[in-house]
Amino acid sequence: MKMQLAVELNDAERDQFHRWVQAVAAAVNPGQPQLTPGQAVRALIRAAAGSQAVTAAVIGQLTVKAMT
Repeated sequence: MKMQLAVELNDAERDQFHRWVQAVAAAVNPGQPQLTPGQAVRALIRAAAGSQAVTAAVIGQLTVKAMT
């Protein structure tokens, strides 16, 4: 099954996401840091699905966002 996802990010969130992707790409492969946004999002999904700590952090972010 294929699913496409569109996410609306403000300028600060977009910049934060791109900086994070670049940092992760450099950590994964310092000699040739290349990582697509799709690869990054798929890794985030796998991390959240496989880790109670990551899931708790996501829930925490969603809770904070809901309160603001």
